[in-house]
Amino acid sequence: MLMNTTERTETFVVDAVADGIATRFTVRLGDVEKTYRIPTGQHNHYAVFFGELARDFGTRAHHHRPSPIDGELEPDWRPLILENLSPRTTAGYGDPAVLKTDEGYFLVATSNDAVDAFPILHSDDLETWTHRGFVFPEGEAPEWTAHGRTVGDYWAPEMAKCGDEYWLVYTARQRSNALAIGLAKAPHPTGPWTDIGHPLVSGFAINTTNYPDDPSEPLLSGGVIDSHIFIDANGERYLFWKRDTNGVWPRPLAGLLRRQPELVNQLFENEAERRAARFAAAVQPWAGSRRPMERFFLMQPLIEAVLDNWERVRTILADVPEADFIYDAMSTPIHAQRLDANGELT
Repeated sequence: MLMNTTERTETFVVDAVADGIATRFTVRLGDVEKTYRIPTGQHNHYAVFFGELARDFGTRAHHHRPSPIDGELEPDWRPLILENLSPRTTAGYGDPAVLKTDEGYFLVATSNDAVDAFPILHSDDLETWTHRGFVFPEGEAPEWTAHGRTVGDYWAPEMAKCGDEYWLVYTARQRSNALAIGLAKAPHPTGPWTDIGHPLVSGFAINTTNYPDDPSEPLLSGGVIDSHIFIDANGERYLFWKRDTNGVWPRPLAGLLRRQPELVNQLFENEAERRAARFAAAVQPWAGSRRPMERFFLMQPLIEAVLDNWERVRTILADVPEADFIYDAMSTPIHAQRLDANGELT
């Protein structure tokens, strides 16, 4: 796929080719041409790629936390789990949530597209952890969810003790590709877990080109994520969640910059950020063909440039008629609704 974006001072041309799970990019800017191979769709490989792109073309690189310099104060924290505790855990332990019980501590975590969803760990002291199973082992994912390699997304589970049961709320992708919040129940933190059979809250599918009649782009969710069960002093249960549009606005913004490249210099003053924005505009059509997490990774330098210039960018976009959708998506409202005794919203 050949992509380019023009601007008075420079033009990025990006030739992207899929090679199994790898991607090969040939990037040209003026007389400079470089070829890169990203081995997988994992974040660490994209971070290396953008570091090399910054070195070769002067784009901004990822934010990162540098290691402490000798003599500096070490941070008052340390990692506890340094490797997967089960060979069936393939996505690490992102978004960990811990529940204290009479039997110790139970931890559940994001599993992304792993065939075994949501690893369960146990600890007596919060120091040493052991693998105790999965909420949805392979073959037991809820029917309403999209599941399997490169298809499923199982995120941010949280467990709560509700009466004599344990309830777990989580985010998963529906078969429509829109995100939703589900709820499962079990007699014990290690299971067996039974989903209630339908989403509690459904996101809406949205075409991220900002053109409703454009069939060339995949759909993303308008977003419902990061659910949490709150139990008040009277025992009433509430579901909290947020509307996630963090993944909705970056590619439409890149598309807007592709169509209106003069906006780049208005939004960003730093040359490295301008170059990152122009690259994002050039690679935007290819990003639309990738799975959701890779779309995010490809837009990450643009996202970070926007975050570093948040008020400036929002102020300018507020006066751009074509950016209404983008401007509205740059917010994260939090919602709450009561749950009844069966775990249904009331």
